[in-house]
Amino acid sequence: MARQSPTIIQGLPGVLEYASQTLAIEIVGAATNIDQLKHLCKHIDGLTGRLHQQGYDTVFIKNAICGAANATRLATDAEIQVQTIQASTKIWIVQALGAFKGYERAFCNIFSPDLAFGVGLNGTAVIDEICFKEEKAR
Repeated sequence: MARQSPTIIQGLPGVLEYASQTLAIEIVGAATNIDQLKHLCKHIDGLTGRLHQQGYDTVFIKNAICGAANATRLATDAEIQVQTIQASTKIWIVQALGAFKGYERAFCNIFSPDLAFGVGLNGTAVIDEICFKEEKAR
């Protein structure tokens, strides 16, 4: 079975989308009870107006916060950490694709997924997105 590569939005739109995901995850993760999230969801428009001006995907942020407010329990620290790693990895991939354009093979020869995990990135996702695509392009 062929490996499936995740879809990564490249360029500034990708960075802003994944930054929006990271911000939403951090806000949800900072809540100490569901009532805080319900209050924030009820008054979210005051927050999202400013964030929209800064380029964030406020629809995603609002949906994430209000969705968490309707959950039966808060996300665990481990769940928040996994979601943060996923979003951070996507941002890193977008930046790496721009920085290594034309040098993907050299990057793939030196990249260590294990070391990436050590600094909070999903090394497997990086390999799948950058190196797997580079391999298919050959």
